[in-house]
Formats: sequence, C-alpha cells, structure tokens
Amino acid sequence: MQTTITTLKQDDKAQWHQLFSKYCAFYNFDCSTEKADTVWQWIFDVQHPLQALAAYDQQQLVGIAHYQVMPLSLFGANTGYLADLYIAKEARRQGVAKALHQAFITEGKQQGWPFAAWLTQEGNQAARNLYDQQAEMTDLRYYVQSIPE
Repeated sequence: MQTTITTLKQDDKAQWHQLFSKYCAFYNFDCSTEKADTVWQWIFDVQHPLQALAAYDQQQLVGIAHYQVMPLSLFGANTGYLADLYIAKEARRQGVAKALHQAFITEGKQQGWPFAAWLTQEGNQAARNLYDQQAEMTDLRYYVQSIPE
C-alpha cells in the first residue's frame, strides 16, 4: 500500500462519510445524516477549529484524522487535540494510523504547539499500542457531564 497523507478533499464526502459512520459505530454513537453534514461543514469552514487530515491509497480514502487547535491557559499557548482517528478495515496494520498520527504531530511542530493531546478508550488496544509508542499517558481523568435541555 502506498499511502499519501494530505488534507481532506471536498469531493471525498461519500468516502469520508463511510469512514466517519464506522468510526461513530465503533464508539456506539449514531451517525445521522444531519450529524455527518455538520461535521463535514465544520471541516471546510475556515472559521471553525475542526480540521482534517486524510490518508489515501491511490484515489481511495483509507483513513481520517480530525483535530482542533485549542488554547490552553496553563501554557499560555495553543495546542492540538486529536479528536478522531479511524482507518478502514482493509488498510489496518499497514502503517496508515501511524502516518496520520505523525502528520498531526508535524502540523503541531509547524504551528508551534508545546504538545498535542488525545484520548482513547481503555479497551481500544490497537489505538493504545500506537499511542503508547508515541506519547506519555498522564494521570488526568476525563469527565463528561450531560447538560439537560
């Protein structure tokens, strides 16, 4: 497999939607058309913080990484947060996730981030295998509180 990492292209919406739907399903989230359309619009809105990287094998989209730049007050600097990383089943174990992750880190280097951050589920062993080779796990806990309507 010859993988090319670049920004996502406007005409790849159908391929992206397939990967994003599978990513959502992996984490037991729905992927309604409305949600997917919103995320797609965010990616191409230069005013929105969500950005995307894409992994292609020839013209086939085989991996996606969504990330955002966010200010971090403790450092007085912007940093990058890797929100989503997903690789098509047929492209796994071929270095695609590592290449996408490295492109995210390279973006951080270019933007002068002091560090980049991400999280994954405790049981996502494939992701943890990659991340354990690349970064240090912290002792921070991640909390989520629903906000009622």
